[in-house]
Amino acid sequence: MPISFSAMRKKLEQENICDSLKGHIRFFATRYRESHDEEGRVAILFDDIEVFKSSYFDWSAAVSRKMQMQTEVESLEERWKKLCNAVAEEGCFDQNEFYDAFYEYDNQSIEKSLVSDNALVRLFAVWDRRTGKRRLMQLKATFAQEPEWLQELVKLRLYAENIKL
Repeated sequence: MPISFSAMRKKLEQENICDSLKGHIRFFATRYRESHDEEGRVAILFDDIEVFKSSYFDWSAAVSRKMQMQTEVESLEERWKKLCNAVAEEGCFDQNEFYDAFYEYDNQSIEKSLVSDNALVRLFAVWDRRTGKRRLMQLKATFAQEPEWLQELVKLRLYAENIKL
């Protein structure tokens, strides 16, 4: 059964978030009911400053750009998966992908979430209270390989825990 955004927000902002970020991080999602298919946008705010945002329209534009670059002959499923991964590297998600990432994160262990293929799932796991300082120190070396937008969000947690890069 799908979870409401308010319930998801409560879990992310109050129940699962580490103590050092509690009260600083807010999640925002909206749906444009007047648009042809009710797409919307998501955002993450740190102390009321928007540090991450993405929308269906950003995602759609990124997909169009990447599709024009594809020339390989593959199955449609393989092309779509590669395309979605490439767009995610840019930090473009629609709100449904955000919800799907939360569902994946919420229904698996923190260890699996930390190594997930989905960058949003990894972000939720890094900000999770179950990911301690020692684990962050172990993962610090791998953060350099993350997409740039994710590195910036991970730095918030490292900064909050007084962990030097």
